[in-house]
Amino acid sequence: MERQILLQDDFKSFKIGPFPFDREHSAMGEYHYYPVKGYCGQWYDPIVNTNYRGPSWLITEEDGHKYMEQMRVRNPLTKGASPILAAGDPDWEDYTVSVKLRALKTTEEAGILFRYQTSLMHYAFYLNDGKCQFWKIEKRERKLIRECEFPYNCDDLYELSVVCCGDTYHCLIDGREVLTVQDDRYLYGKIALSSYMPAQYTDVRVDTDDASYRRYVEKKKATWERVAKKRLKYAQPKLYKVIDLQNFGAARQVRFGHLMGGDDWYFVIAQHQKRVFKDRYAMISCLTAVSVETGEVLWQSGEPSELEDNHNVTCDLPFQIYDIDGDGFDEVVMSRNFKLMILDGRDGSVKKNGSHARQ
Repeated sequence: MERQILLQDDFKSFKIGPFPFDREHSAMGEYHYYPVKGYCGQWYDPIVNTNYRGPSWLITEEDGHKYMEQMRVRNPLTKGASPILAAGDPDWEDYTVSVKLRALKTTEEAGILFRYQTSLMHYAFYLNDGKCQFWKIEKRERKLIRECEFPYNCDDLYELSVVCCGDTYHCLIDGREVLTVQDDRYLYGKIALSSYMPAQYTDVRVDTDDASYRRYVEKKKATWERVAKKRLKYAQPKLYKVIDLQNFGAARQVRFGHLMGGDDWYFVIAQHQKRVFKDRYAMISCLTAVSVETGEVLWQSGEPSELEDNHNVTCDLPFQIYDIDGDGFDEVVMSRNFKLMILDGRDGSVKKNGSHARQ
């Protein structure tokens, strides 16, 4: 019976080199949508490990074959988390996943994850220290469900397969069933590659039978229809206005208020300069007050710049809009050059200037 292919990859679409990763290993992703640059194909890396400064995954080639190679060594600081490369659809239910694997270290786990929901919620089929193992990972609990002896080496490729059918899992190596497990914790999810020590992967395939594929398609269709119907109950976003930020633009450092009193909205946007190290001592270099309605600059304090740093910041800059004296006009409270200041929201002039806080 012909199978429906859900995913297939021999990594030949990749050029040799590192799989895209955050080269800064910074906190940027906590503050911004910050996609890594480069070709990822069908895959993504859900693990950010700041203990390292390089890629976790590397595309290599040998005798015309491409491999996705996990190149990290186990680090006790990661507390059980392994490098992971995930792909697929979270709505997959019954399917067969297979991959060819060469474990370059035979005394640590290397294999595939399935019914993958998050990096902390999934099943795993591993080769590990002369055994094959079925694991259930749920948050901080890692439970070995079943294992059996399976001698293997670091020179040969082994085809690992898992047939997911309801709450039953058939685990095979090179076409021979080695483990059968029943567990109903995870009944749907993606797939992923996972190893604690260097390992090479190729020829990943996920397929399913016609009946399961039809259920999957119907489930996706029902989800799309339900979401579309729900969206109709709410206001649809529309572009209201485009404002040219000229040379005073920044990232998320924006505050809104009634600087001129009344109901008219204004925003104040802050640029900064980094001091000492990364973003730990970022200081405001320029504040600009702008009318939301007209886009006109109301006032500006400091010198604007087009430095890329103004778009890349992982801290909150010290300024806020509030009618602190109760006169009906919002003030701008800010800290700049080690001084706490209150600015008149109407023209940016200093209403109150605190003493130096330098130590």
